Amino acid sequence: MLLAGVAILAFAGNSVIARYALAAGGIDAATFSLVRLGAGAIVLAPLLLRGTGRWSLSGGISLFVYVAMFSFAYVALPTATGALILFTVVQATVVLAGILRGEPMRLLGWAGLLLSLAGLAVLLVPQVESGRVLPTVFMAISGMARVTSGVTRRYREAASKPMPPPMIGRAMTTTASCGEKPIIQPTAIANRAANSTAQINGRA
Repeated sequence: MLLAGVAILAFAGNSVIARYALAAGGIDAATFSLVRLGAGAIVLAPLLLRGTGRWSLSGGISLFVYVAMFSFAYVALPTATGALILFTVVQATVVLAGILRGEPMRLLGWAGLLLSLAGLAVLLVPQVESGRVLPTVFMAISGMARVTSGVTRRYREAASKPMPPPMIGRAMTTTASCGEKPIIQPTAIANRAANSTAQINGRA
């Protein structure tokens, strides 16, 4: 819970700091995006050099779209409005991606999704009336791109895993996976079945 709270505070602080830097005119959106991407590349470079990470073209594109749309949106959007749009779109994208993949969702989950989308719709009305439609669209795209790379990566990893063996084969190989010799070998089962068949045929 503590780590989750820290992550949420950092996620929200991201919006506060970005809005303060962009609204005050201290830096433009394009330069701000380049600084963020460059700093992230410097931090992640050692992981790639040590072989603990891997390149991902789709992830890089999604990250670039997220950072760019986020920066240009906060030139005009208020901090709280931008953060609420971002959080809601991120949540909705994750839930909808799970539904499209066939993951079951309970009634309470559907209610939460509809409630968050209704709140987002109410929040968008003042932005449309004030003429901030384009920054709002930018922030929505940023939220979708924020989770796209993670969802596609997990789907790709799940799809690349081999199918588990049947229950019989799994039971026979359980002890072998622990470093011991299996109690029952598949060949022994086949031999016993053949002997039983031969004995029945001989009696007949």
